[in-house]
Amino acid sequence: MAVLIGNKIIAQVSNETVPFSWNFPPDQSGIIWQHLSSIEPTGLLAEDNLVSKAEPMRFAKSRTVNYNHSSHGRWTNLSNGDRIWKLGIKCNSSFSVGLLFSEFSIPQGSRVYIYSEDQTQHIGPFTSSDNRQLNEELVTPPIYGEKLVIEYYEPFAFRGQGNFHIKSVQHGYRDLFSYINTETNGDCIEILDNELSNISSSVLMMIVDGGQKIATGTIINNTAANSKPYLLTSINAMKGKPEGWVFLFDVTSEECGAGYNCWSAAVCGAQPVSVDSINGTALVSLRNAPPGNWSVYYSGWSTQINDAPGGYRSIQHANGMVQSLATYNGQLETVSWQGYEAKKIQGWNSGGTSSASIGSPLFDSSNNLIGIYVGGDLNCAGQGADYFASLSLSFPLFNSYLDPIRSGLSALGGVYPVAQEIQSHDSAFDVFFFPNPARGWIYTQVVSQEIQTLDEINIFDAHGKLIKTVFPQTPTIDLQSLPEGLYVIQFFSGAHVSTQKLLIR
Repeated sequence: MAVLIGNKIIAQVSNETVPFSWNFPPDQSGIIWQHLSSIEPTGLLAEDNLVSKAEPMRFAKSRTVNYNHSSHGRWTNLSNGDRIWKLGIKCNSSFSVGLLFSEFSIPQGSRVYIYSEDQTQHIGPFTSSDNRQLNEELVTPPIYGEKLVIEYYEPFAFRGQGNFHIKSVQHGYRDLFSYINTETNGDCIEILDNELSNISSSVLMMIVDGGQKIATGTIINNTAANSKPYLLTSINAMKGKPEGWVFLFDVTSEECGAGYNCWSAAVCGAQPVSVDSINGTALVSLRNAPPGNWSVYYSGWSTQINDAPGGYRSIQHANGMVQSLATYNGQLETVSWQGYEAKKIQGWNSGGTSSASIGSPLFDSSNNLIGIYVGGDLNCAGQGADYFASLSLSFPLFNSYLDPIRSGLSALGGVYPVAQEIQSHDSAFDVFFFPNPARGWIYTQVVSQEIQTLDEINIFDAHGKLIKTVFPQTPTIDLQSLPEGLYVIQFFSGAHVSTQKLLIR
């Protein structure tokens, strides 16, 4: 799997490149729209009020459709033989619109984008790396508002080879951005600021059940520190087909601000790796690891809980909103709740849980994950209680994944992982450089009979952030400004690229 380094390689669903048609003048022929009628949310909201916090929160209603590129939308042929297909979908009076593809298979070089009519939001590209097998589904992050446009770009060399089918449209009947310009959302929910930037970047919004419901999960570290995208959540969050789950990164007040374009950094699809039905927790593996430049923190964990008072925190996507924080300074009590042995929280010192909190983490004072929210009925008046399953009880099932090197550790710190698979070479182009480890400089030499010069050199830090660009005039490259550490260095000559590790000491 490729990892995004700078903006040279696109690997995950994000909005780092714009739809192909945006590079051309507006299409005067317009977009063909499919219209779906309004739905009355009163009955749906009444049903939702009967659902406990132990279940994901429904925010959208699935509406069956039958749209594909053969019978709907409009094709536009480009002068070079490539072509673009577009289809508009409008859900009257909806707050958001999402899609479920029951088939998705597009050829190499093709791109699918989804965006708002006014082009203020866009998601993609979906590429051939997102192709699904027979009977597997692809669910997309939603677009805020009542309209979206689907755009499919197909190169001439692969004309007619794409195949996709939209089976349902997810009509959002809840306004998930109603919190904007408010400090709370009514249910003693406290929006999280950026003071917990490390562990908060490990907490993800999960969209499950075919794009209709929201829960919470946490990316977690393992002793091999190999960037395996393991995520801890509750078994009750695992609704619908795993390949159709969507994991949204950095849905925070800082990222969303007063706009609606914070659902674009996503990994679509996962598979369960270990499920603890006795204690109510689950470990799943995301289809792809998040790229390095997303700066995702892999949370630390601990199987040791002393139950002493102090310093407990839970980060969640309560009410399906941006991240919120609940803190507890009391003592954890071990109780039996609905068949689970769980840690009981009698009353939060600040914040609280709500719908979509299911699967959220409980961190100790060292910011290590120690538990997973499995439900409860604690309200803003302090009546009832919330319950977290202990990681220590599930750890025997998760041990081979979270401790693959068999270290026997009972606690592991979190980490921003070093980008994986960074050693790659163009078959017609390679670069030899020395020394490595380097001290202030390197000498470069192109290893190719036909290519003699370098056009550009980019250097990235361990998080995938571009920190230095060089347009070399000589084989010697000055690195005096770079501190000690591990880097990724990319060499470019025309369309050729070589990507390697660089260690500075």
